[in-house]
Amino acid sequence: MKLRALLSSMLGALALSACAPIAEPEVILPEMQAPTAEEAAQARCFVQNLYDGSWAPAYARREAQCFRDDSCFGGLGQASSDGRPLCHKWAIAPDAPALRWSPALTHPRVIGPDIPPPEPIYEGGFEATNDCLDETCTPPPIQLNVARPLYAEPDASSRIIGAVSIGACVQPGEYRLRAAPLRGIVLETTDRFEAGEVIYQLAYQGEGYVGLWRRGEMSDFSPDDVVVRWDQPPATRHPQEGFWLQLTRANGVSGWARDPDRSDEACPS
Repeated sequence: MKLRALLSSMLGALALSACAPIAEPEVILPEMQAPTAEEAAQARCFVQNLYDGSWAPAYARREAQCFRDDSCFGGLGQASSDGRPLCHKWAIAPDAPALRWSPALTHPRVIGPDIPPPEPIYEGGFEATNDCLDETCTPPPIQLNVARPLYAEPDASSRIIGAVSIGACVQPGEYRLRAAPLRGIVLETTDRFEAGEVIYQLAYQGEGYVGLWRRGEMSDFSPDDVVVRWDQPPATRHPQEGFWLQLTRANGVSGWARDPDRSDEACPS
């Protein structure tokens, strides 16, 4: 089973804070300046080259996207290259100073109701792939890069019935993807969303879509379609949260491993 591609993090935890804005106080850096009306109309996003410090047009087109990607001017810091954060700025030219972000991005104001989802955990709806050519074959055994305990159920509060050590060959079986709701505030108005509304991200559903709880109703969305400032998840994960894979050891003991890291090493035939 090709598990790594399925471990994308759409996982978080339910935050039941009320309607107060969650943005930190804005830090106005010396390089930033308040835009004039003309500058605001002409501004676009630029990204800084990691090696020579030059600026070039960025992939981000909207100011909210630029703010999402920026790591140097008070943005959300969600863009990186080779593991290094990238600086983005909203400016009228590559050599122009960074303009101050719109208040709607730095100080979002909550509008509408904040209705938490009714459940503490949600099941993902994606379909895993394996190395079989048809549905009748049995996936080959796998090894793990990191030792994992085996639980009786896909739940870290259930009984531990064994463990899988590094290098041990085990037979993969069923899988579960479970996520706790993650609260966020929308930072931009789009065809579907309104800046300031509260939404909750649920479990990954496949094809780039994630479960969505919004205004008391469940649907799905693509995180690429709208910029959201998400709450920080709690330090302790829900015991059912994570990617769970059922594994059977050579001695017949079968249990559930949480977030298994599959090795590229093949088991002996």
